[in-house]
Amino acid sequence: MMVNMWLRCLKVLAALALALCAGCGRDAVQVNLNSRIPSGQGAMHLEITAEITGSQAGLHYKWFALAGGCNPQESEKPATLFKFADGASRDRVSVEVWREGRIVGRNQLDVKLDEVQARLTERMPEGLDIE
Repeated sequence: MMVNMWLRCLKVLAALALALCAGCGRDAVQVNLNSRIPSGQGAMHLEITAEITGSQAGLHYKWFALAGGCNPQESEKPATLFKFADGASRDRVSVEVWREGRIVGRNQLDVKLDEVQARLTERMPEGLDIE
């Protein structure tokens, strides 16, 4: 008798947990961030892109950096152009993914300035392009 009551109680708790999780994770997306040096921008800039797994309808992106800057800071597109702050060689870029006024995903990426590329770009004559 006592075992049956415990089993019913566990089933009710499991059903409740499933119902709660199903509601909150339904709109969630997975976010993976990638970076690359964009052509024509120099080593002080990185193009940061978000790869989204899950429904992409109605997504809005908000970009943040600890020291540098992101342009744009808010967008309907999953990309931003990051610029290192003067004198900084490391930073962290974060993105929040929003849908209908709620955060449905987020991630962050530690970025490091390619100092060799930055020195080469500074010394490179104008009009010369390194690929």
